[in-house]
Amino acid sequence: MKRWHLTLGLFGVAVVGAVLAPRLMRLVSAPSTPEANVPISEVATDRSEGHLVLRAGLDQSAVRPGVPAERFLVVHATAHAVPGAAPRHPVDLAVVLDASGSMSAERKIEYARHAARQLASSLQPGDSYALVVFRDDVRVVVPAADHQDVAAIHSAIDEIVEGGGTNLYDGIKEGGAEVLRALDAGEVGRVVVLSDGHANVGVVAPHKLADLARGMREQDITLSTIGLGLDFSEDTLASLSDIGGGTYAFVGDPVELSEVLSRELGAAASVVARGTTITLLLPDGIEPIALLGWEATRVNGGWRVYVGDIQAGQTVKIIARVRVRAAAGDQPVATVEAMYEDLISERDTVSSAEVHVTATTDEAAIRDSLDRERALEARRALGGQLADRSTRAYQRGDVARSRALLDESQAMLRREAEELDIPELKELQRSLQQFGYTMDDNAPTSSEGKRAIKSQKERYRDLSR
Repeated sequence: MKRWHLTLGLFGVAVVGAVLAPRLMRLVSAPSTPEANVPISEVATDRSEGHLVLRAGLDQSAVRPGVPAERFLVVHATAHAVPGAAPRHPVDLAVVLDASGSMSAERKIEYARHAARQLASSLQPGDSYALVVFRDDVRVVVPAADHQDVAAIHSAIDEIVEGGGTNLYDGIKEGGAEVLRALDAGEVGRVVVLSDGHANVGVVAPHKLADLARGMREQDITLSTIGLGLDFSEDTLASLSDIGGGTYAFVGDPVELSEVLSRELGAAASVVARGTTITLLLPDGIEPIALLGWEATRVNGGWRVYVGDIQAGQTVKIIARVRVRAAAGDQPVATVEAMYEDLISERDTVSSAEVHVTATTDEAAIRDSLDRERALEARRALGGQLADRSTRAYQRGDVARSRALLDESQAMLRREAEELDIPELKELQRSLQQFGYTMDDNAPTSSEGKRAIKSQKERYRDLSR
């Protein structure tokens, strides 16, 4: 179950609970073989030299000739488990723990200590573990090493004392240095940041933090971030995880923290495709409009998205809006390429897929070309994008703008549910209505308002990925 599924239920109450179900285990079915004289939405989807399989296609693969049509391009990248292959890679893990003064509130430091102890106890032969604590300064509490004395690690963790400011930059930098010291070929490097506040000591410029995360990924170190409580900067932590190729989670209730970190360690140990970059290239005549839910670099005729590590059994989803104007017959719409290090075959690898559209005057063929799975995913992501914009307006205190965007999102979902006969969209529409009630009843600076803001932003990420 994805975290946003839980969120839908929780929005029916006054206080939105923490949303913590895993989003990594999304499975997709194998691509079907297109028959003759049927509109084609995807071809050559298994042009792969490695263990990452791409599926790509439009939500509707037939259009009217010469008539511009906005369509959604949906890409799935799945790393399949391989029987007999090494199921687990050694993990070099650095936990970067915020011990600033604000961590004393709501027992956050206590739960963070518990999570760090649990991770140390979960080490397996070949893994390395480091613990870095940051306040105004940075201290390496447990240097990276294999086969460590777990009892000694627990004792060191128990002695962590909170106080001072939040030197996020130097904490991440030191965590990356510890991982790099231990990282060998075939191993997976992971830095996991736990923080409850804004960077306010040392280097605080967002572009400097972004450069740091980018530099770490170039050294095969993935950066994941977990926000504790209600006062951290969710945009900063989410952006760092995007750039660093890891995961982001909002933990409203610190008691759930150990579960999140254990999943993170399990995901790191089963990576199949490391440092994955997916590029969507559009030919002349296909206009890029927007890419939903990811930070991306524009390239000629498309986008390049860094998605980081993909574990066995995981599917990563990318959704883009494009404008298609096709002549009669079949026409290419996109070429999708994934470049990554295949940790099973231990070599750099490329997987690719091509997407075509059919222009026809046969209205029945156009209707029948609707792919319900892709249409549902695309409209959910679009509805989530509008809801995210509404959330940000609410966060700024612009209630009128927030309400207008939320109404627009709900209206779109109702309309598309009817026109495309996809009733599942109405469930999302009703959940957005519950968020509207939260906005009406709570100020954005209240605990309930802050929780709703963080949960809504995280839900948009899940809907888009």
